[in-house]
Order: sequence, then C-alpha cells, then structure tokens
Amino acid sequence: MDKARQVARLERRLKHIIAESIQQENYEKALAGINACAQLLYLWNQKYIDEELERYIEEISKKVVQINLGQDTDRNTDTDRNTVLFYDGFGLDTRGLALIYLKAIAQLGYKIIYLVPQKSKGGQSDIHRILDGCNVEWIYYSENSYLNRIKTITSTFDTFKPSVAFFYSMPDDVAAAVAFFAYAGLMTRFQINLTDHAYWLGTNIFDFCIEFRDYGASISYYYRGIPREKLIKLPYYPYYDKEKNFEGFPFESKNKKIIFSGGALYKTLGDSENTYYKVLDQLLTSNSDVIFLYAGSGDSTELDKMATKFSQRVYHVNERKDLYQVMQRCTFYLNTYPMLGGLMTQYAVAAGKVPLTMVRKGDVAEGILIEQEKREIEYFDSDSLIQDANKLLNDEEYLHDRECKLIGSIISEKEFKEELQSIIRKNNTKYTIRLKKYDVNEFAKEYKQRFDYDSVISGCIAKKCNLVLIYVFPKLFIKKIIKKIIKKIIKKLEEVFIWGKR
Repeated sequence: MDKARQVARLERRLKHIIAESIQQENYEKALAGINACAQLLYLWNQKYIDEELERYIEEISKKVVQINLGQDTDRNTDTDRNTVLFYDGFGLDTRGLALIYLKAIAQLGYKIIYLVPQKSKGGQSDIHRILDGCNVEWIYYSENSYLNRIKTITSTFDTFKPSVAFFYSMPDDVAAAVAFFAYAGLMTRFQINLTDHAYWLGTNIFDFCIEFRDYGASISYYYRGIPREKLIKLPYYPYYDKEKNFEGFPFESKNKKIIFSGGALYKTLGDSENTYYKVLDQLLTSNSDVIFLYAGSGDSTELDKMATKFSQRVYHVNERKDLYQVMQRCTFYLNTYPMLGGLMTQYAVAAGKVPLTMVRKGDVAEGILIEQEKREIEYFDSDSLIQDANKLLNDEEYLHDRECKLIGSIISEKEFKEELQSIIRKNNTKYTIRLKKYDVNEFAKEYKQRFDYDSVISGCIAKKCNLVLIYVFPKLFIKKIIKKIIKKIIKKLEEVFIWGKR
C-alpha cells in the first residue's frame, strides 16, 4: 500500500475514534485522537487545515470548558489591561521565539503570566536570567492529561484575567487549542505562527495571527482560510549572548577555512538528487583547506558517509549554546536543503556571515530577511552556489563585500519591542503584508518522499500523553516499550563493559 493510502486510512480511523469518544463523552480519548491525527497531518504536510479537527476542537471546548471570567460583562472592565498571558507549548530556552517575546513584553512594563510545561522547570536559565526582577508569574502545567492541562490553562485565565493572551505552541497542541477557543470575545488572543510552512491545529482559536514574513501570511490566507484582517506581520530577530565564551572546535582550526551548517538533519534529506551532500562533496573536494562542521541532531547517515570520505574534515556535534560565537569563526554558513533553517539564517547574518541558501523559485526561503532580494544569498541551482562558494572561500575582498550587503537585514531589538507594543495596543504593525499565492506542490512532494509511515505512526500515537489509546493500538505501544527496554539494556551493558575495561 502506498504512503497516501496508508495515511488516509489512519486518518479515517483516528477521526472515527474521536467522533465515537465525543459521543461517549470520553473527552480524554477524543483529545488524544486529535493530537495523534494533528501530528500525523503535520508530518505528512499535504494540506494546511483540517476542518473536521477544527470542528472537534470547538465541540469539545463547549463541552468541557467552564469559564468564570464573566462573559456577559465588557472585557475591558473584566480583564486587567496590564496583564499579558504567554502560553508556551515548547518550553525551550534560547531556541525559538519565546525569549524575545517575553523580554519585550517585560520591558514594556506588563505583568506576564507565563504558562510553560512542567518538564521545562530548571531548563530555561536564559529566560529566567532575562526576566529576573520583572513582574512574572511562572505557571507550570503537567502534560500527563489533556483535560487537566485544559483546566490549568483556563483556571489561569480566570485567576489573572489577562486582557491579552499569546498562543505559541506545537502544531498538535490540542489542549491549549480547546482552552483558547473558549475565550473568544473575552480578551485579545494572538497566535504566533512559528510553523508557517506546515500544517497546524487551531485556525479558529485566535483573534489575530502574527506572521513573521509574507510567505507565512500568504499560506495562512490562501491555504488555511484565515481572513486578511486577522493577519499581522512582525519579523523576528535571533537572540544571542555576545558575552558567552566560545566552547571551541573539535578540531584544530589554525590556517583552516570553516563552512558551518546546522539544524535538524531531516532538513538536509528528502530530495531525490541528494543535493545538499553533493554540494558539500564538491566544495570539500575543490578546497583542501576547508573543514565542515554540522551542529544538530537526527538521521546522520549521509553526514557519516561524508565524514568517512573526508577524514578529519567533516565533524558532527550536538546543538551549541555558543552558536553565535561558532558563526563568528566560520567563513560562511551553508543553509540546509531542501528545507532551510530560518532562525539559523538569521544567526549567520547577526554574526556577519553570508548564509548561502539554495532555493526553488517561490520557495519557503522568502522573507527570512528584510529586503531579502537585495542580500544576494539565494541560488536557484547547485552549480551557481558552488561557483560562488568557491569564490567566497578564495577571495577575501569579495567575501567582505558580500558580508557588507547583509547590514540592516534583521529587525533590531528596539524596533521589535516597539512593534510588539503596537500589536498589543492597536492590533497592527508598520509592516505591510504582500499576499501571493505560492505553488506548494513541490514542497509537499518532498515531505511525502521523506515520510516514513512505520516510524511516524509510532511517534504520533504511542506516547505517554496518548496512553488512553493503548487499547486501540496495543501493538504500537508494546513495540515502543520493548524498544525502550532494549535500549536501556544496551546502555547498561555498555556501561558495564566500559567499567570492566577500566
């Protein structure tokens, strides 16, 4: 059976489980089904909205959410104009956009109610440091039960009565979607659209959608059906600590030129030509004094092949806390392909390094930088990228000229804060949205090609938060449990072996 039929069959089965569970008032099971189905659609990414799942969210929200905020009173007198709720479903520290939003909101003088997963406790040192001394309430929620998470979110709304709420989360966050839907008309709800290139749940849970570029706004308008008047554009900037110490390279860098790349490794896989690695192969072959460093996790099969072929010239490390300092020390940044990294592109520019980016016409690369077309970072075929990369590696004056063209391509921290204030007060910014209908077929094909059905269904369904589905999908849960046990045994044996050798 081909992938499309497998996905369609599983989608139908999950929706049947959802509908049946709602009818039986087993809402925890229904929510688990929505979560699994949403994650499936996100990973498959052949559409940007699913009306059935949106209706299920609305139906469950009306059944399970009890609001004590005062729906019959005017929201301006019932909510606190100086209180802003920020729901963060990721719970990361410097990765993503939470830190720059929280920093700006705090500097603008608002009281922040910060809702974040329990697992993040103790793991957000930079956010804690930046918000130290600010008016912030930290609310941690458990992820063990969808209904309990909904209750935590809604009770937080009711207790603190924010006039503004930001929704910043993963594409499958059904609990927060159900909670946010219920507060329509009671406060102004903003969705921060980080995942603008892919499917996500909850197109009806916000009053305004904050897009960081025209591409995302266009996808939201043409493919998600979000009205133009609900779209607001606000570019972001990469947070970094200039004072952070450089942690070093896993190689001797003296008299070497360094090509740096990074992000989730799946972004380098998926096109039939294996273009990313062919480009890298040619650059390393043509320049014997070049070392390649990749920072990120995932399937490293192709990268390992390169490391074998170019011994002691290809290195793979985990994500770096000193990313800005690493960028500063490279010759240029090679963007991932066929999926680029938007935030990594901005990190490169912030460090003054050219982010070489191969794209197709009208691809998701557009709009990462301000006036991006003037920055000369895009290439529409691998030959032109390789030719220019070789010149950058061997002509210092040319490299400097190209780096100078990057000046002014990222929004400043001050401007970001001012425009965020405009969003909170007036629901707009100075940035004009230019809508354009993109052809997303080629992009969808790459998702389809990369899609591994067997591994995906386990990741979507057989997880702790969806344990209520174990009786429906027992084999998936059993397989996952067995894999975990085997992994633990292997780890234990490795430890015994290492200690035995000592």
